[in-house]
Amino acid sequence: APSPASSIPQTSNPPSPPPPPPPSCSVRARSFTCHARLHATNSAQRSPPRHSRPLPRATRPPRRLGSPQPPTMEDDPQDAPAHVAFEAPTFKAPRMVSRPKPQQQQEEEIGSELKLGDFEGEQPLSISEARAVVTAVHEKRKVKAAEGHGVLGDRTHNDSQSIQQFVDYLEMFARYKELNNLTAMGGVLDANPQFTMAERAMLGSLCCDTADEAKTLVPSLASKMDDESLQPVLDELQKYQDRLTM
Repeated sequence: APSPASSIPQTSNPPSPPPPPPPSCSVRARSFTCHARLHATNSAQRSPPRHSRPLPRATRPPRRLGSPQPPTMEDDPQDAPAHVAFEAPTFKAPRMVSRPKPQQQQEEEIGSELKLGDFEGEQPLSISEARAVVTAVHEKRKVKAAEGHGVLGDRTHNDSQSIQQFVDYLEMFARYKELNNLTAMGGVLDANPQFTMAERAMLGSLCCDTADEAKTLVPSLASKMDDESLQPVLDELQKYQDRLTM
């Protein structure tokens, strides 16, 4: 007799579908790129660009008196650069502490050629002309003193010994004290333009009597005028001398 188990028809389950094959590398790379682009787009929409944000400033807490300050990154020793260019020391001359050397004075010589040194090109004055200038200054000071504006009071010049000796020298050796005589002396010398300003001043101060004496005291006159031309000039100058008023 057939068994009960054999009489029951047996049913079989349908076979399950096979699993899908794993995605290839190219598919994975494309998927990762899409996710990265989507994430970047969402982040850009959510927050402003990075460079527009203000950078935070590093602030230090207020330091309390008596409390040790914690070390910072600035205090940490930093490694020296591997290659440091060594600069050779530059020599610098020391500053000059001594006084500057005075300028050497130029040579002065009254010979066949006048060498006036530092006074070259200056306007010389004869003794009579210098006395006229000093006298005019003293007269002006007297007027200011009478008006109450004088600096030296009732005095016309300083009381120093050198000033007094200078004034006495002018009074003693000036040969043309009168203003008219002084003007006439200047006119005689102006009529002879071959004389230099220094030669004019020496002729007005020395008051030579002869041409030989004048050329001995002023040797540069020898190359400019002969004795016959120089003597009339000296005679004309003697006419205006006021020796009696010395």
